[in-house]
Amino acid sequence: MAQWLNGTCIQSLEHLRWGLYRLYLDALLFFGNIRSGYRYLRAPSETELADYFESKRVDTLAVKNRGPALPLVHIPRDDRYLVAKQACKSYAISGNGEDMKAVLVSSLKDHLSRGGGKISIRALLDGSYVQQRYADLQKQFIFSADDILTDEVSTAEELEAKYRVVLKKLIAARDAALQNTRFYLSMVNDLDVYVATSMRTRQNFRAMADACDGIFSDPKLKELQLRYFNPTLSAAEGHEIRY
Repeated sequence: MAQWLNGTCIQSLEHLRWGLYRLYLDALLFFGNIRSGYRYLRAPSETELADYFESKRVDTLAVKNRGPALPLVHIPRDDRYLVAKQACKSYAISGNGEDMKAVLVSSLKDHLSRGGGKISIRALLDGSYVQQRYADLQKQFIFSADDILTDEVSTAEELEAKYRVVLKKLIAARDAALQNTRFYLSMVNDLDVYVATSMRTRQNFRAMADACDGIFSDPKLKELQLRYFNPTLSAAEGHEIRY
């Protein structure tokens, strides 16, 4: 690569590919699209181009010296799915949505009335009672009850005990996530990275936790003390955030 940087002509197909890659990358990063980037970058002299990109560089030393970010409230990786909107709706935390406990109790009563015995939480949510009355919410309920899906119950008391265990985890996770949102808002002007997410399953939340831990604790980045926003660690009271 050293000879590519110091040469005055294209030396190989690989050299051309590398140059086009750099052009595409810089154009998308600084101009939003390749055409606009090319139109701007084709005119300046080499000195002007060097000055332009010098102005875009981040002062790494200043980043290192700004000190650590506010420590976020820890949320266990296995509980982060409970911060999701669909979980809060299922447990009626946000003041709206369908209370999953009432649906499960009714499903269990229907099951027992037909002579059924011990049954898993998943079977209650997969059963005809839920399918006929709450078909549009079935996937949401199954997602929200992931922690207890394989647990079996035979009475309403057993069901409520299982439910309370998850509800307690949800309240703790949500309280932590709300506090984390306040921390994020306090450093929004100094934010370095926004982590884009698309969470559909509990495993997605676990994978995101592993990815963020692996990336931001890497020795190559750790000393930069990056401020990053991970939506799976935050929550809001509603659609409007006041600060």
